[in-house]
Amino acid sequence: MVKSDFDSLVNEMDVLIIVESIFPLPGLDIAEKIENVLAGGKRVVVLRKMDVDLERQLVEKSCVDRNLEVYTGNRLKPYTDIEMADTSIEEIPAAIILVLGSGERCCKFDVQLALREALLENGYVLTQIGSKNYCEFFGFHSFPGFMLDHSEYTEREKIIGTVKTSKHLILVATQVIEAGVDIDMDIGYKDISKLDSEEQFMGRINRSCKEDGKGIVYFFDLNKATNIYKGDERVVQKNLTLFNDDMKEVLLEKNFNHYYQKLLMTLANRAKKPEEKNVANFFRDYVACLDYNAVSKRMELILDTRDRVTIFLGRTVINIDGEEFDGKDIWNQYVGLLKNNEMDYAQKVCELSVLKSMMNYFMYQVIKKNQFDFKEQVGDIYYIENGDDYILDGKLNTTLFETEDELFI
Repeated sequence: MVKSDFDSLVNEMDVLIIVESIFPLPGLDIAEKIENVLAGGKRVVVLRKMDVDLERQLVEKSCVDRNLEVYTGNRLKPYTDIEMADTSIEEIPAAIILVLGSGERCCKFDVQLALREALLENGYVLTQIGSKNYCEFFGFHSFPGFMLDHSEYTEREKIIGTVKTSKHLILVATQVIEAGVDIDMDIGYKDISKLDSEEQFMGRINRSCKEDGKGIVYFFDLNKATNIYKGDERVVQKNLTLFNDDMKEVLLEKNFNHYYQKLLMTLANRAKKPEEKNVANFFRDYVACLDYNAVSKRMELILDTRDRVTIFLGRTVINIDGEEFDGKDIWNQYVGLLKNNEMDYAQKVCELSVLKSMMNYFMYQVIKKNQFDFKEQVGDIYYIENGDDYILDGKLNTTLFETEDELFI
């Protein structure tokens, strides 16, 4: 329904969905329209790329107003100067349907939705990709940003992008690679630790299943896992690791029920032993006596013996979507928000969450005993204003943190 008087429609609508348009919207204050609809108790779904400041306001507001849902950002950008590095055609062991349109407003998306419904009803396993990230709202996947954006990457995004697009590459990483990173390698090498970790690591090898039967992982015994996972029965008990042939079969057959039964039995037996670490003794001697330091020490999963601190570099960063972030401005917002004692607590938590997601672009960890100059410290974060002085070739210049004096202002 199209009417020139938007306000007259507010009472008639159930949901306002704001989508992208090929036509300009002169004189239309979108923010005001959204506020009016929300004030009427109606839902608003934003599927349109907004001005950066307005987009941020909407995201923050959606944290406290459940009637507002924001799916912003069209990451598909027009490029006319793309050169094909590889024009060879690879064999793809799956049917692919590509929906194209001869022009704008030709119902491409309706066709895709209809195809999706028909194929799912007929029992097909379906993966569908769309050109806008709000396609996920309809059950699609959006194109990964590294396929569409040539802007400067953050260090992490650049590494992952390189891994995804390189044919011959060796990646050396800590256990952070085990989960939450969507990469696909042909061969893996890993030091033996927890069986859970071995399974997660193996999930990065031949992830796409393109190389049938060619994915392989080599495990070795170089460092003691107990030095990292102190007191963790999953590494303390070698019969629960790959040193035990039984656990090798568990890993190969994915029989983790058997593994966790053995682990739980081990934990139950340890809890019954008449020793200081006994659960009953722990609750009687420490929890009941409110010995917070002892409780905190007992509940540690991984002991951090590296004694590191977090630094925040005041500099400008451009993320994978081409958005520019001013670290100095974000830091000032963070400090101001922490000092604001008049703001509603729920709103404060929500705004801190939004800020912290942006702060990750500027934060690094360094060894605490190393010397560096900083402008101010807030909590356990040290703010360095001249952040660009500490970056070399897009990475943290660790050689600037190699002295061993105490921190100073």
